[in-house]
Amino acid sequence: MSPTDTLPLTCAVYWRRVRMIAELLHSDGCTHVLDIYKESCLEHDVHYRLGRTINGAVLTRGDADRRFRQVIQQLSPFKKASPFAWWRWMFVRLGGGSTWNRYREQEASQP
Repeated sequence: MSPTDTLPLTCAVYWRRVRMIAELLHSDGCTHVLDIYKESCLEHDVHYRLGRTINGAVLTRGDADRRFRQVIQQLSPFKKASPFAWWRWMFVRLGGGSTWNRYREQEASQP
């Protein structure tokens, strides 16, 4: 079980926390694409920036990207078959490594 398996999908308090933390981190939401399922993008941005869940559990990049796909799938009328979820997941898997690594390097260089 990954740290993201226990994160809520429908809890309003949880998603308010996501939006608050994303705002503090100056998240832009869904970078370079439409802001459809924006909460999933904000949560993903927080996961990438902090390397942790909203509740503080350590994440791998794979965990963060998997959670991103799963949230979109849950919100989509197509559920697990959502082409949009798979397309966005593929985009972050192919293009997100440098961003993830940059944030981890910044963490390592802080006292």
